[in-house]
Amino acid sequence: MFAFSVFWCYLWFSQYMLIWYSNQPEETKYFEPRVEGPYRGIFFLNIIINFITPLLLLMKRGAKRNYTTMTILAVVIIFGHWLDFFQMVHPANSSDHVPMMLYDLGIGLGFVGLIMLIVGRTLSKHPLVPKNHPFFKESVIHHT
Repeated sequence: MFAFSVFWCYLWFSQYMLIWYSNQPEETKYFEPRVEGPYRGIFFLNIIINFITPLLLLMKRGAKRNYTTMTILAVVIIFGHWLDFFQMVHPANSSDHVPMMLYDLGIGLGFVGLIMLIVGRTLSKHPLVPKNHPFFKESVIHHT
C-alpha cells in the first residue's frame, strides 16, 4: 500500500507538473476548477488522503504489522482513489458547483455490498479449517 500510494503521487505530480510547466491554455483549463474553483477542497483533500496519510502512517514498522491500522488505512485509500476519480470527472460536467454525490457513493457502496455478499456466501459453503490434516494441531499451537 505504501509503494502504490507513493507511485500514485508520483504519477499525479508528473501530470500536474507537465501541464503547469507547458503553460498551454487548453491544458491548464483542466486544473482551473480543481485548484481555484469550487473543487479546491476536494483537490487538496485528495492529496492528504492519497499521499500524506499513507506516508505518515505507513512509515513505521508497527503500523504495518497491526491489522486494524492496515484495514482502516486500506478503506481510507480506496475512498481516496474514489475521490480522485470523482475530482477527475465531475469538474468537466459541472465546473460551477460540486454536485451531490449520494448517487455516485450509493453505486460504489452497492458494488462493495454485492462483493461482500458473494464472498460471504462462498466462504460459508466451504470449511475454512482443513479436516483430518496431520499437522493441524501443531499449527494451531504454534500460532496461538
